[in-house]
Amino acid sequence: MQEVQILKEQIKLNCNISDARYWGYYSICGLLMRLRELYRNEHQLKPWDRIDNISIGRWIEKREALWHELENTNLRPLHLEHSVFDPFDSQSITERLGKNNLVYGAGFALYGKPSFFLARADKKEEIQGFVVYYTSEELCRDLSASSAMQQANAIYIRKEPLLYKLWSKYLELRGRRFGGALSEAFSSYNISSETEPDRVKGILPDILNEITDILLYHEIAEATESEDLKEWSALLQSTNNINTELYLRALKDIIADTSDYGPIKKIVETENERLLNFYIVLSERTHRTITPEIINAYQRFKESLVWNIIEEARQTLYFKSKAFYKRLIALWKETQDQEKIKGLIKDLSIQGLR
Repeated sequence: MQEVQILKEQIKLNCNISDARYWGYYSICGLLMRLRELYRNEHQLKPWDRIDNISIGRWIEKREALWHELENTNLRPLHLEHSVFDPFDSQSITERLGKNNLVYGAGFALYGKPSFFLARADKKEEIQGFVVYYTSEELCRDLSASSAMQQANAIYIRKEPLLYKLWSKYLELRGRRFGGALSEAFSSYNISSETEPDRVKGILPDILNEITDILLYHEIAEATESEDLKEWSALLQSTNNINTELYLRALKDIIADTSDYGPIKKIVETENERLLNFYIVLSERTHRTITPEIINAYQRFKESLVWNIIEEARQTLYFKSKAFYKRLIALWKETQDQEKIKGLIKDLSIQGLR
């Protein structure tokens, strides 16, 4: 266990180095939200546990001072069992940690930010050629905490960040006067805006275990939809405008979600209305960034419960999104001009996907 503690400290150092170099990319509201989640993680607090304002204020001051010390520091290799590992070699490190029932994940988040975590393993399975790790309690992490990530043939489903997101959605439900997809999603688990929080806490694990399929099939589809991936990665890395990057990432997410390998296809095949409700809740912002086509189809579906409405919208949106993806790649290959990429995106935002 001492060796695990030493490894945890090494990983946390890299988390702090990454945060020190990238915290300025976030908006003030986005940074504060991430700091609160990070504080909860480091103090073993649940999403619903109260945070003392004085304590977190002092913690933020110390963290900002630490970032100032580390802002010019490079990421460190990780030492484990007399071996040295690249911090992004998550597969080798996780294999060594198997006997400790731990999982290590590493990758790149929004803005190209290096992201790391060490978590307790919940379960492991193989699906469609991918090794899927489900994790529970996270021993350490950085500011950016995606609920799922994929590297090579490994997929990581992180339940702790997803639980934060679910609780946030429940609080949003409590503050709403009207229904919509959010109300539909929770009501399918007998939760309303009037449901006592203690009862909700007991139901959330069931919701969590079911909606991980949305994340799983998104990651599988994103890995499978790899056409022109090298050029796409180069385009993303060269982007110096946050709105452009968010649009490009949203487009790629929609291609994955609407492909034959993605979660929408799986939901339609199983006619899982509860999962569809939560898919809309979790991805509505992404879809509205590109086009509300799936959102509109969902609203029509709720009136008729005809699954073919969702399936037709999925297929249509997939082909439209993929066609625009190819236009972007072709323009990038020809010009490598970010201004022209932004212009094409602007035209599309005005006209809608065609």
